[in-house]
Amino acid sequence: MLFHSIIQMIQIMRNTYLDLLKFMAIIIMILDHVGNYLLSQDLPVTHVIRGIGRLAMPLFFIVHGYLLVQRPDLPSFTRISKLFMYGSFLSIGLYIATDEFTLNILFQFALIELFWSKLVSVFTIDKKLLAGFEEQEKLYEVSRSFAEDFSIFLLYVFANLLLFIQFFYSLEQIIDYGIYPLFFAIAGLMFGFAHHHSDHKMENVSFMVLIATLSFQYNPILFLLYALYVDSSMIYYALPAVIIPVLVWYIPKANIELTVLRSSIAAVSRNALNIYVVHLAIFISISAYL
Repeated sequence: MLFHSIIQMIQIMRNTYLDLLKFMAIIIMILDHVGNYLLSQDLPVTHVIRGIGRLAMPLFFIVHGYLLVQRPDLPSFTRISKLFMYGSFLSIGLYIATDEFTLNILFQFALIELFWSKLVSVFTIDKKLLAGFEEQEKLYEVSRSFAEDFSIFLLYVFANLLLFIQFFYSLEQIIDYGIYPLFFAIAGLMFGFAHHHSDHKMENVSFMVLIATLSFQYNPILFLLYALYVDSSMIYYALPAVIIPVLVWYIPKANIELTVLRSSIAAVSRNALNIYVVHLAIFISISAYL
């Protein structure tokens, strides 16, 4: 079991395509924040930059959900606490700079990891209870698989309840992006679970969740109609609905070697949290000064 976990972790660490997706998301995110904090919102180029920037959030949460399922260990208390701490720091900083208070998106990551770790641990049979069984490891794996599957289902039900609430009161006034990051993370969880357990049915369902969420938040038809009458740059806001399903579908099929750039891309992608916190703190400070 230990050897299997080590091999599994090595496979995750060497997933160059996931590193590449996170690297792309980081670059796009920084570009988006340049448009939001440093450029005038009246410029056409700002609309284009912000439109392209809509790719970043879904990519981050889909990959995040995918990796949560793939990792052998559940998120640690230290990591979750760090996300809450950084999120609080950035939320307060933005309030000081703009006099508007919303919880930073890091709270979304923290809550997803907290719910996931608690749900899976509750529905997984304790190894101590399996002591004495000949197929202890196999029973534990079956138990863990069921726990993850059921946890995904409960999170999806919970997300839909929040979506119902959002029809009456916009959750985006409370936390960045409202309920949508949770749906993207759930799609990533389902997709990761399907690939981990070769469950093609869940893979198809995960794509239905993903495409439905993208269509709900970034409806390409509505944006196209809007662009015809207002500003052609608005069409960029429909990019996620077209590009992200293609990028996500390629995750388990990717077999790329970036040789020279691989270590640099991996270093950037695996320090995404630090990059996010540092660059956003700088941008908020500059915005407050301007």
